[in-house]
Amino acid sequence: GEMNIDRKDLTPETRIAIIALSDALEITLLEEVREKNGDAYTPSVGVWSQSLPTAQVSWKFSIGCDPDKIQKVEKDCIDILKQYQKKGPDTKTLTKVKEQMIVNFGTQRQNNSYWLGALSNEYYYNESRDYLAHYEDIVRSITAEQLRDLAKKYINLKNYVSVSLRPENPDAGQAE
Repeated sequence: GEMNIDRKDLTPETRIAIIALSDALEITLLEEVREKNGDAYTPSVGVWSQSLPTAQVSWKFSIGCDPDKIQKVEKDCIDILKQYQKKGPDTKTLTKVKEQMIVNFGTQRQNNSYWLGALSNEYYYNESRDYLAHYEDIVRSITAEQLRDLAKKYINLKNYVSVSLRPENPDAGQAE
């Protein structure tokens, strides 16, 4: 799903929190749908923002699973989203996300591609990159309530598309 928004809503803090929401949802999806239920192979979640050509927040779940489990997996994903809209992530998940974001920031900022992205964001959002000096503090200040509010605001469960790809010949490629 995607939602057009006012560009001024995409502050650095909001964009960083959207990344945290995405990472938290992915952890929960992996734990619930793959590890606990065994219903998926390699599920992934993406929640991202963009400023151009229009400001919007988009989200997508990509899940490889047995075609007979599609409806169950879709229901489980919707339940996870509803859980996040009600409470946000649990403390363990949020702590893990923050730790990963801070470690990744330390690693990524040593690469040219990171700085190219920072300069591009400065240009696209017409803002100073001074917030990068406070990145770790911004990440540490993220709360479950903040992520809950972002999930409520940007994930519309009444307006999304569900697509399933099924093999034309499900027996093709199987060993005899």
